[in-house]
Amino acid sequence: MQTIAEGRKYNALYEFVCPILKFVRTHFLAAHESIIVSLLYKARYFFVGI
Repeated sequence: MQTIAEGRKYNALYEFVCPILKFVRTHFLAAHESIIVSLLYKARYFFVGI
């Protein structure tokens, strides 16, 4: 009985945490991608300037 209750508890925790992790991952990855792209553009202009 205890293992089933623990399983339900962890399942509920997983159901709660998983969307938050997915949200954080997508948003942070999107932010990092835009930062990397802007850095690449700056680097390109820098090298063209030389």
